[in-house]
Amino acid sequence: IGPFSDQVVVLIPDDTTPPPVPSAPALMSRLGVIHASWDGLGSMGEEMPPDFDRVLVWMRDPAVEGGTQIVDYLQAAGVVVIGDQPYGADREIWFTALDRSGNTSTRSGVMTIATQALVDTDVVGKVISGAKILDGTLVASDAVVANTITGGLVQAAAITAGHLAANSVTTPALAAGSVTAGKLEAVLTLTSRLVAGSSAAARVELSSSGLQAFNAAGVQTVSIANSGSFVLRSATSGARVELDTAGFRAFNSAGTRTVSLSSTGSVDFLGELRSGDSGRRLVVNPRGAVDPEIRFYADNGGSYVRMYGAPTGTSEPELVIVGAAGANGRTPELLMGSGYAFMKNSGAGSAESRIRLDANGDVNIGTGATVFEGKIGVQNSASAICAGKASASGTGGMVFYGTSYDSTPFPAVMVRAGNNAPFNINHVASDGFGWT
Repeated sequence: IGPFSDQVVVLIPDDTTPPPVPSAPALMSRLGVIHASWDGLGSMGEEMPPDFDRVLVWMRDPAVEGGTQIVDYLQAAGVVVIGDQPYGADREIWFTALDRSGNTSTRSGVMTIATQALVDTDVVGKVISGAKILDGTLVASDAVVANTITGGLVQAAAITAGHLAANSVTTPALAAGSVTAGKLEAVLTLTSRLVAGSSAAARVELSSSGLQAFNAAGVQTVSIANSGSFVLRSATSGARVELDTAGFRAFNSAGTRTVSLSSTGSVDFLGELRSGDSGRRLVVNPRGAVDPEIRFYADNGGSYVRMYGAPTGTSEPELVIVGAAGANGRTPELLMGSGYAFMKNSGAGSAESRIRLDANGDVNIGTGATVFEGKIGVQNSASAICAGKASASGTGGMVFYGTSYDSTPFPAVMVRAGNNAPFNINHVASDGFGWT
């Protein structure tokens, strides 16, 4: 065995990111105990992260200061049963999520419920003891036989809510049309929640904390809290729209976000943007365009001027503006690149005309095969175009010129003597001439 290598110390930062806020508990009082259910998801319908450990179940007596306690926990979707609570006393219940690093989420929505008695408390211990009727409290002649008590034998208003066992009146026991708006209280107070649909699948829930809707998979798609916050989603994945306090978002079938309108004022979109469907209008990113493009349409709605960025495969930034073709078939174009500007009139008809200006002062002006190339400079410089006149001293000299842009262009000039005296031109060649 060889010697040890050098020691390397790696500091792994602590995980300080809390898990998502869990969804609000679904509460129910049954058989004298409280059932608190969790669907295993976050408050926005999201899945819990891989480092999720558990959901703590908290309960508080709102009538007692500091009476908050952890009564149980869940490590996945499920139900906890909370017993030994007095009948009719409100209990507030909520969840918090805990991960393996000890990070705790903020609490979920708080739900309130009161344990409901199985029978009227007036008879407990007097007529009924546990599950039995006390001996001597009911004589044989007073015994109730099945189907012997009908609605016609019950005195009006003789049976009140306090004399009915919890869940003893169900929908099949109600005659059609027997419960109408006039027979309901003006204000209905919920001690738990109302559920329309399946308690574990597609449903709508109404509770003291707000309104929630769930799809067939049990994932929350709508949440309107009594605090004013809300979440609206047309679907949980694929093509959908979402609206919440953060803003508006739209997604395509691949789940890619195509539109985002943030509540902070920022806007981004993927695809075509039009100011109108026809006639005079502006179109950004038109469908079918290869490069980023903006089109300005005329009143006829057919012809347009377009402006687009660097073509595909071009690494340098460019901006191209292309006008509509004129009556002679010519199309004006203006191209601005890195260190140059180029303007031309191309297309069918006569030869192309063009002007190119470079950052180093070079100028190219031409029509068809006729081209002028050179520089724009100041008087007495080696310039093709000079402000004023150029002069040369002495009794003789030589002027060179060229038309190739591969080398530095030299000026071509008209020569005359400074004192208007006669002079001779000599050494005439294809690239220059001299004089004496």
